[in-house]
Amino acid sequence: MLKSIDPILAPELLWLLASMGHGGDVVAVDAHHPATRIAASTLLGAPDPAAGH
Repeated sequence: MLKSIDPILAPELLWLLASMGHGGDVVAVDAHHPATRIAASTLLGAPDPAAGH
């Protein structure tokens, strides 16, 4: 039994984290982040292609 694990963490997520091993990367992203709208208000007016968007 796992103790002190927040119940919001689904078993699938815990399995994924455990299977990553050393050197794995975890990225927390927001699919609804308004990056295009924010970029439109910059001097370039578009997302930075060097950032991979």
